[in-house]
Amino acid sequence: MKGSNRPKDNLVSSKIFKKLVEELLKSQPDQHIVKQLMKDQGLSYSMDPIVQMSTVLDSMGNIKLSKESEPEVLS
Repeated sequence: MKGSNRPKDNLVSSKIFKKLVEELLKSQPDQHIVKQLMKDQGLSYSMDPIVQMSTVLDSMGNIKLSKESEPEVLS
């Protein structure tokens, strides 16, 4: 998955994931939007809505885990 650890990139990535999840939760998601947002996040696209949601949620979990696994700096 593309992206970096810079806070601005993480914020943009979070906003794209939010838009993607909101679109996927619609009763009739616009597949053109879904495909573009998944491409923007570096995710593989599938026409299967279950695979789409699973891919997005797995990726979101990986981002959260990678953030949590970074060592904390104590001052």
